Amino acid sequence: MGLINLVKAFAATLLGGVGNIWGALWGGLLIGLAENLGVLVLSPGYKDAIAFGIMVLMLLIRPPVLGGRRGS
Repeated sequence: MGLINLVKAFAATLLGGVGNIWGALWGGLLIGLAENLGVLVLSPGYKDAIAFGIMVLMLLIRPPVLGGRRGS
């Protein structure tokens, strides 16, 4: 229970930046907008897949986000 919500929260945190509360807030808003605008183009069944796709893209584009700073 709640796995989809956890994936969406993790995607919002990755989008906004780990450790940045305001970034996570804006990331959540962007994920919500992307999901609801994606329903206009795709089937509503893909709504959760949009958040998962954003999370995968963020992990591919910005991989050091989970590991923290380099050289610390």
